Amino acid sequence: MKDTVDLFFEQTGQGIPLILVHGYPLDHTTWQPVLPLLRSNVRVILPDLRGFGKSPVTDGIYSMDLLAGDVCALMDQLNIPRAVLIGHSMGGYVTLAFARNFPERLLGIGLVGSKANADAPDKQAGRKELAAAIQKGGMQVAVERMLPNLTRDAGVAKQITGIMLSTSTQAGMGASLGMAERVDSTDMVSKLNVPGLVMAGTDDPFAPLDAAHELAQSMKNARLVKIDGAGHMMMMEQPQAVAAGLNDFLAQFT
Repeated sequence: MKDTVDLFFEQTGQGIPLILVHGYPLDHTTWQPVLPLLRSNVRVILPDLRGFGKSPVTDGIYSMDLLAGDVCALMDQLNIPRAVLIGHSMGGYVTLAFARNFPERLLGIGLVGSKANADAPDKQAGRKELAAAIQKGGMQVAVERMLPNLTRDAGVAKQITGIMLSTSTQAGMGASLGMAERVDSTDMVSKLNVPGLVMAGTDDPFAPLDAAHELAQSMKNARLVKIDGAGHMMMMEQPQAVAAGLNDFLAQFT
């Protein structure tokens, strides 16, 4: 497939293909707390998106379509015809781009702390300004600006600070610009014919519960799972509750 890169990934288990897509500016390890708690009949694939973790860094804007194309290429590499894709935050935007570009490859879709609408103009401007600030000051800028809203858990904050600081400046810039230019997926998601999951933390400032409820209602066949007491990094803060929600959703594919 043109313009794709070979993503670094880890995988575990056998059965239903489940691809867990991480958020910004993080990597696949954010999902690891839920892995031991997932159903035994699931083949879990954990990729690092382009530029993040151990995956190749490239120049330019990391559009959500570009990142989704990399995930599809990984499925081809692993001989996976169709998979359940569940994305956290930016990973949700990548998952939505995947659903738009490769609907025939989708078994089910999950959005965790994410949303389907495009950024409002002020949010777009903020992402572009963040990219410029990262270019000048490195990923420490992203940590300072984002960390207070990502989690209130000191242990989780320490972990994700390390991940963020290890992220390349180019990926921090490219993905922020890519999120700014992403298209609105509200209409597309309402027409999807696969099961859907919307998961929201009650204390998540990035994806409020009322918006998550509206998103789940707009989908043909979706369920809303509320994670009490969790912020944006719910899979690290409340892994048992997140795993329970994922397991309930995955049960319909067996």
